[in-house]
Amino acid sequence: MILAGHLVRELLATLFVVTVVLLSVSVGARLLDYVGEVAQGGFAASALWPLLALRVPLFAQLVLPLSVFIAIVLTLGRASSDLEIGAMHAAGGAPLRVAAAVFAVVVPMAALVGAVSLSYAPAAAARLAALVEDQRRTHDLSLVAPRRFIVFADGRRVSYVDAVQARGQVLRGVFIAERAPRPVAAPAAAASGASPMTLIWAATGRQRRDSRTGASYLELWDGHRYRGVPGDGAFQVTAFARLGQRLPGPRTLLNVAPLRARPTWTLLAGDAQAVAEWHWRWSLPVFTLVAGLLAVVCGPVPPRAGRFARMAAALTLFLVYLGVLFAGRDLLDRGVTFGPGGLLWLHLPFALVGAVALYRQQWRART
Repeated sequence: MILAGHLVRELLATLFVVTVVLLSVSVGARLLDYVGEVAQGGFAASALWPLLALRVPLFAQLVLPLSVFIAIVLTLGRASSDLEIGAMHAAGGAPLRVAAAVFAVVVPMAALVGAVSLSYAPAAAARLAALVEDQRRTHDLSLVAPRRFIVFADGRRVSYVDAVQARGQVLRGVFIAERAPRPVAAPAAAASGASPMTLIWAATGRQRRDSRTGASYLELWDGHRYRGVPGDGAFQVTAFARLGQRLPGPRTLLNVAPLRARPTWTLLAGDAQAVAEWHWRWSLPVFTLVAGLLAVVCGPVPPRAGRFARMAAALTLFLVYLGVLFAGRDLLDRGVTFGPGGLLWLHLPFALVGAVALYRQQWRART
C-alpha cells in the first residue's frame, strides 16, 4: 500500500531524529561529567573522546528501544490525527496491516539492539576497562603540563613543573602544594580556620609502579619539604635526597563493572550476577519487540485529539515495563530464579496486553 510505505518512511525519519537527540543528551550529560573530571585531574584530556566513543554502545542498549517506542507513538499519533490511519482503514488497511508495516522497522531495530547488547557493548566495555587501567597506570604525571599549575584531588593539591620529559614520566623542577582535609588544633589554625599545608620542591621526579600491589608512586630527588599552618611560623623543614609519595588512583566515575566487559557466551558459567547479566542482554531485543507492539496500540489517537494526546500515558507504560525488568534483574542478582526463561517471563504480560489491544482494534475496524 502507498500509505503504508509513506508511514514507514516517516517512521524511519522520526526514528533517526529521536535517536540522535536521545544519544546526544546521554553523551552530552556524560561529557559534562568528564570535562569536570579533566579539570579536577581525574584523567588526561587526550582520553576524553575515546571514553565518550566507548560509552555510546553502552548508552545505545536502552536508547534504541526508547527511540523506537517514541518514534512509533509520534508517527501513528500524527497519522491518526491527520486522518491518514482512517484512510488506510477505508482502503482495506486494517490495524494488523498497519502493525505489519511498523514491524518492518521494529524487527531490524530489535536485531540491532541484540547485536549491541550481546556483542558490541561488552566489547566496548572491555576496551573502556583497558583504557581506564591505562589511565590508572599513568595517572597524575600524564596530566602534568610544563609551566602550568594543575589542580588535583578536588582542589586540595596543586602541582607545577618546569619541564616534562620521557613522555611524561620524568619531571624537572617539581613543585607540589597540598592542603590537608581538616584543620589542626593549633592556635593559629583555630583562629583562622586554616588547614595544614605541605609544600614540596624537588629537582627531578619520576613515576614508579609497584609490581606487587599495582600502586603508583612519585619519586622525587634533591628537594625540600615544608609542613605547617599558614599564619603560623612553626614550619617543619626537611631536606631530602629521595622522597616517595603514593599517587591516588582515578576517580570512581571511570570505573567499569567487570560483568559489563565479559563476553556473553561466558556468563552462564558464572555466579548469579553473571547469569542475571546474560538474561538481561538477551532480554533487551525482546524488550524492543514488545515495546514496539505496545507503541502500535498506544500510538493512534481519537479523531479530534492532538497528536500527543497519548504520549504521556504511553511513556508511563514504557517506564513501568522497564522498571519491571530492572526489578527482575535485581532479583536475579540476588539468586532468585524465574525458571529456564529468566527475564523472558516478565515480557509475557506486556506482550499479552499489546496483543489483546491490537486484536480489539482489529475487531472494531471490521465492525
